[in-house]
Amino acid sequence: MEGAPLPPGAVHVWRTFSRLHHRRASGGFGPSPITWQDLDAFIRVVRQPLAPWEIEAIEACDDAFLQAQAKAGKPGSNDEGEAS
Repeated sequence: MEGAPLPPGAVHVWRTFSRLHHRRASGGFGPSPITWQDLDAFIRVVRQPLAPWEIEAIEACDDAFLQAQAKAGKPGSNDEGEAS
């Protein structure tokens, strides 16, 4: 599924989220949230400071991903979010 293009000012935040997302840890029950330690390590390693609003946007992306994963894993639900 493809959505509307991102505003130019948000592209770097999406790329940062994507980089963190592809390196996220996974527990025995599915993907783990991106942690403060993950964000701190990213900032230090790539030497790319993040503004508070950028961190909040990354957290919102991560929350949305984790909610979608949880919803997809529930028995009796389908892609449209309706019970079977």
